[in-house]
Amino acid sequence: MEAVVPQEITAELTQILANLVLGDNKIRSNAEKAVNDRLAQTPDLYLLALVQFAIAADTEVASSQSADMIAVYQAAYF
Repeated sequence: MEAVVPQEITAELTQILANLVLGDNKIRSNAEKAVNDRLAQTPDLYLLALVQFAIAADTEVASSQSADMIAVYQAAYF
């Protein structure tokens, strides 16, 4: 699948998703804040990036985590 999200967004989201599964509460909390901030600033771009991850992530964990985040966002805003 061809990527439609800019590489810098994909790289940033990759790091945020990786931080969300860490055991360190401070790092995870910062990642949660980053997700919320990005979704508030440019929801269409970050939702598209999450969909892209859900479909084509390298690991099942990342794919599942992306799908979960989409569902949470959808429940909160739609």
